[in-house]
Amino acid sequence: MFADDVGSNDQFISLVITLKRIPNKDKHKPIRIALDHPLLDPKSTPVCLIVKDPQSEYKALLEERKITFISKVVGVEKLKGKHASFEARRQLMNSHGLFLADARVIPMLPKLLGSKFFQTKKLPVPVNITEPNKVKAELERGISSTYLRLSTGTCVSIKIADLSRHNETEVKENLQKVIDQVGKRIPLGGWTNVQGLHLKTGTSTSLPVWLAALTTDQFGRFGLDPSQDEVETKKGAEEKKRQAVDEKSQRKKRRLSTISTETAVSE
Repeated sequence: MFADDVGSNDQFISLVITLKRIPNKDKHKPIRIALDHPLLDPKSTPVCLIVKDPQSEYKALLEERKITFISKVVGVEKLKGKHASFEARRQLMNSHGLFLADARVIPMLPKLLGSKFFQTKKLPVPVNITEPNKVKAELERGISSTYLRLSTGTCVSIKIADLSRHNETEVKENLQKVIDQVGKRIPLGGWTNVQGLHLKTGTSTSLPVWLAALTTDQFGRFGLDPSQDEVETKKGAEEKKRQAVDEKSQRKKRRLSTISTETAVSE
C-alpha cells in the first residue's frame, strides 16, 4: 500500500484522527499507547534520558540494573550549562531519535530545551524512574509505545509503524492495537467525537480507514449535541479562571515570603 515510501526520509505510517469538536486546550503531556511491535530499535536509534541531578546517580542506576538501551543520560544542570546554547540543543536533538524524561523534570523542560525543540516531534516522554526495581520495565514501556498528543485542532496523528522495519502483518497488528486503545483517550465523547480515520506517511496522500456515516445519531457525522459544547466551553472557562486565581495566590505568597526574609535580615 505504501511501497513507494520505502527508502524515503519519512517512513513512518501514522493514523490520522479527525475530530468533530475541537478540544478546549492543548494537552502537552503525551498519552502512552502500547504497541505489539515497537516503532524504533534502541540498538540503531539513540535514546536520551533526561534526569534530575545528580546525573551520576542515574548513570550508576542504569549500570547497576544492566540497562544498556539508553544511549545518553543528561541532568538538568547539564541542560543549563553544556547544552544551554542553541547549537548545543540542536545537536542534542538531532543526535537522538527519542527522548525520555523523569516525570518530575517535565515542567522545567520547555524553558531548558527551548521552543524550537518543542516544535519538533521529539517532545520528551515522561517516565517514572523513582522506583529502582521498576526502572528497566518503565523505560522499556516508554521506548516500545507510541504517543497521542492532543492539540487545539480537529486533527491528531499517531505513529503506528515504520515501513523500514515492519511488514504488512505487523502494521495491521499495530493499527488494531492503537484503535483498541485510542477511543477512550479522545476528548469530548471518545468515539462519538471522531469523524474519520485515515492512514498516511510523510509523503503519501491520506487513505481513509473509516468515516462517520452521514446520520444524526451519536456516531454519525452530524450527531453533535450543542449543549455538550456549551458544557465543555463553560468547564474550560472555569478551569482557566481557577488557574488564574491559583497563580495570583502563589505570586502573593512569594512576595510575602520575600518581604519577610528581607525584614528578618534587616533586623
